[in-house]
Amino acid sequence: MKKILATVLVALMILSMVACGNKPDTGEGDAWVGGYACHSANDFFDAIEIGLEEAAAASNGTILRADSELSTAGELAIIENFIAQSVDVIFLTPDDPSGSIEGVKLANDAGIPVVVISSELAEGDYEVLCTIKSDDYTAASGAAEYAMQKIGGEGNVLILNGMQTSDVIDRINGYKDTIEKYPNVKIANEVMVTENSVAACTTAIENMLQACPDAKAILCFNGFGIPAGYAAMENLSIDTNSISVVDVDGLQAEADLLASGDMAMSCAYGQNTPEFGRRAVAEYLKSLEEGDSYQKGELFELETIVVTPDNAADYDIYKNLHK
Repeated sequence: MKKILATVLVALMILSMVACGNKPDTGEGDAWVGGYACHSANDFFDAIEIGLEEAAAASNGTILRADSELSTAGELAIIENFIAQSVDVIFLTPDDPSGSIEGVKLANDAGIPVVVISSELAEGDYEVLCTIKSDDYTAASGAAEYAMQKIGGEGNVLILNGMQTSDVIDRINGYKDTIEKYPNVKIANEVMVTENSVAACTTAIENMLQACPDAKAILCFNGFGIPAGYAAMENLSIDTNSISVVDVDGLQAEADLLASGDMAMSCAYGQNTPEFGRRAVAEYLKSLEEGDSYQKGELFELETIVVTPDNAADYDIYKNLHK
């Protein structure tokens, strides 16, 4: 609540300044304001904001954040509000590959550049400065290969699918393409969760495990997978070291479980989310410096970090997030 109130107060301050024909000035060169239109409030998107804010602070910028909670209508309203506030740039984690394009077009019409973060938009008649994300397909393929090795290349596996953003779609495709290489592995069930939470993922995994008690691996669409898999196995009195649970994101809760020794067959492919934010600001500033010579529409895919029980204790992307 405090964060929401603070965001609203800052937004009102910026709107007031814009109405008077001014931008906030921190006393060092040309000040700028970036709007961060975000999926939802969790560690993944909070870490992106930290990267945005760090880079903005170093370049006389201010970041305003608003969360859509995976509502494309809410996302559109946020973008419209940012446009009304005359922000200089919009940093967008799209809710939907196609549905989010409408908001980008509005920003285009208003002359406000857009940097897309964490997932891609579908092709269309619009323009973005660039897209910053991980190579989700390759990361998921690596995670699936890890699981296949842990289960000896045979047995039933489960897939937990989720919100249909481009990154999740790429991950599920990476899982399935890797599994196809193992003729003795069968996808026994695939379930789609519509609520992006550990609780919803836990319930879905419990239901799948009850229907398929001999499952050897669970391949999950995002970083709630390992905590949810652990909780589901605990609830069902299943040895948490007996099933390989893999996902892509690498949140701190995952690293903690992997380091504990309670998920010995599992792994996550972590994303450097603060660097997403820092790189997004860097590209925006680069576009200002280069002007018309800046190559718009480029895709920049940052390296993922393999987090296993062997190295999880040293994983530090999220350790200082709430300090």
